[in-house]
Amino acid sequence: LSDCQRWGGQAGTMRVVSADETGLVKRVEFGHAAETAAVIVKYRGQDRTTAPLVASFDRGSADGHERSVLLGLADGSIELLDLDTSERSELLPPGTFAHPIVGVDGNADRLVAADESGIVKLWTRDGDTPLADPSATFSGSPHATRMVVCPDDDRLLAIGGKDCELRVWNLEDRASGPLYKSKNVKPDKLYLHAPKHDLAIAFVPGTEGSQLVVGTAYKQVRRYDFKTRTRPVFSVTVGEHAVSCVCATPDGKHIVAGDVAGGLFLLNHLTGVRIGKFKGVAGACRWVACHPTLDLMACCGLDRHVKIYSIKTRACRRKIYLKQRLNVVLFTSDEDVQPIRSEPTDGAAAADSTGAQEEGDEDEVWTALEQLEQSKDSKKHAAAEDTAEDTAAAPKRRRKETRSKNK
Repeated sequence: LSDCQRWGGQAGTMRVVSADETGLVKRVEFGHAAETAAVIVKYRGQDRTTAPLVASFDRGSADGHERSVLLGLADGSIELLDLDTSERSELLPPGTFAHPIVGVDGNADRLVAADESGIVKLWTRDGDTPLADPSATFSGSPHATRMVVCPDDDRLLAIGGKDCELRVWNLEDRASGPLYKSKNVKPDKLYLHAPKHDLAIAFVPGTEGSQLVVGTAYKQVRRYDFKTRTRPVFSVTVGEHAVSCVCATPDGKHIVAGDVAGGLFLLNHLTGVRIGKFKGVAGACRWVACHPTLDLMACCGLDRHVKIYSIKTRACRRKIYLKQRLNVVLFTSDEDVQPIRSEPTDGAAAADSTGAQEEGDEDEVWTALEQLEQSKDSKKHAAAEDTAEDTAAAPKRRRKETRSKNK
């Protein structure tokens, strides 16, 4: 395949931004050759108390590119990270939220975030002016687990959680209540209601915020179309474990869903039929993201790898080992922009110096394991050959024994 064919018909390097549970944020570049995958920039130091739990690109940049990332941290603070200059700006101090943050998003006019208690707070942004008290606070949903903002219409906010309905709010008309409020699936034949626990939410691109896909803790993937009905269009069981992350492809034709045991599935958006499975994921999937224009999908999780898959073929195109268990991966669309290398922070430099030794040790371990597997395979092959020879020679031995007894 040519370089253009490998990257879905376009040339250029792919770049993703990852965040792990130790607090590090890394910018990774994938070239056309597998060996060219590398971390080009490291941001922040290692501190689990300020590890990013959620992240999104800041849509308030003047040129419209993904130059800054909003990070929702474990201590309840929100940080703005400039990917070009490596500058970190603490937008909101620790303790802004009493519970872990489940979603953050921002544009040039406002910043919105929510925590596990379901409290949603909005701040008005005015250039580089520091954020003051929230301009609005309301209860989006009790026991929230995920909050997202519609990429097509940033006035729409979806939030869901445990034992509560999925709700979509219009941030400019909060007084009238939720714009949409879902209903649970119909009771079963015994009139038992299905439990409700949404773990992952994503808007479907190109639907003006009326369609969403949801992953539940009870192994289901559901699609909602609030312009036609309040109950799910379909609710299908995927795999055998809780669905921890979902996303819809840019063309709106497919759904990618990952579970807590390493299952990563591709579904038909209209019917929910399972098309296939992405192979090679070990451990829980924590985040999936689709490229804005190309036929590519990135995932990360407990296996400490960022993997890039082709959505059409479900083949793993690139992967890189990043040493720490990952929480977030964001797919950038600036594949033709030259990377800007910056010096890592002290914490990141220390992590890199120790991580290099860890990576070398790990390579030795994997090499030893491969040799061990090869030796086991050779022994099994030799044993199988001996067994086959014994089986073939058994009739001859029995005939000889019979002739000797007759004599």
